[in-house]
Amino acid sequence: MKINTFLIFGIVCGMMLLAGPMSVKVFAGPVLDGKSDGYSEYSIGYYVDYTVDNDPSFSATGELWLGEDNANVYLAFVEPLSLVDNSYGSTVTGGTDNSVDWWKNQKKGKERVHTFKALKNSDMAGFTFQEKDTSNDLLNIEVDYISEVGSGGFASNGVEGGDGQVVSSNVKTYEQGDIFAITSLQYNYNNFGEYSEHFGEGSYSPETVYNRELWDSIDYDGSDDDPDNDAEDAYVVMTDTQDSVLSGWIFDVVYEIRVDKALLDGNGIDGLELTDLVAHVSPYKEEYIAVGVGGIIDPPGGGDPVPEPTTILLLGSGLIGLAGLRRKHRKL
Repeated sequence: MKINTFLIFGIVCGMMLLAGPMSVKVFAGPVLDGKSDGYSEYSIGYYVDYTVDNDPSFSATGELWLGEDNANVYLAFVEPLSLVDNSYGSTVTGGTDNSVDWWKNQKKGKERVHTFKALKNSDMAGFTFQEKDTSNDLLNIEVDYISEVGSGGFASNGVEGGDGQVVSSNVKTYEQGDIFAITSLQYNYNNFGEYSEHFGEGSYSPETVYNRELWDSIDYDGSDDDPDNDAEDAYVVMTDTQDSVLSGWIFDVVYEIRVDKALLDGNGIDGLELTDLVAHVSPYKEEYIAVGVGGIIDPPGGGDPVPEPTTILLLGSGLIGLAGLRRKHRKL
């Protein structure tokens, strides 16, 4: 009888030990490197529809991706190439200008060169996280795009410097490291920083196949019937020049951010709303083709996307107006 009791007790304990770890749900968050891979990393994707309050003809479409793990919420914000990009040139007389489609941006009748300095000195993105059930604001942050750090290096200062800051944190006092951010220009520097001519004052981005003398316009949204002026073709690094080693250069302006759930009252993405999304871009492109907003993108391999209409507000110091968000998909 004792043996039977011992065996039964041992079996029950063994089942409890097996069941314990299996009952813990573990989420794997995205790897943040400044290069958003969209579907392959994040759970939910939205379109972001831009308009500019002082230019009613302006329209463009970006992306916002959300994901999470047990401890953090992640987001990737991808700005449209028709608004801004990581292409730029030197303002030095006789310098190299490899900016893509910026030549039409005029000021006082003169052509403006998009520069590394323009990206470094003012660009940022901001987000307000709100609790869905109560509509209470939990966290409001502004994220630095790129700054000079250390001895001539470059990185995003996140919310801890440059153009970044924690505007308000209503659940928990912010502590260093609670929020991490990396951007696509930092990705470029991390991977190609040894080529100093492409970073800092007087620098220029890699040469692309884009030729401003031959390209009358760039088709950013696929609305043009001309197959020879698509944006995906314009942003290809020349392979027959010394810039061929920079073929992995990211031209999209991307912010990837990790936020500790303790700042969000423990909420994951299902318990949050994103409101008052700020995009400060100065300067931004003008006179481009970007007329329409694409439909909901289907998940790879088929399946039904789950649309969820919502609204997000883009402010941006007089630059950006109202934007709409639509869910791209929920990854199953």
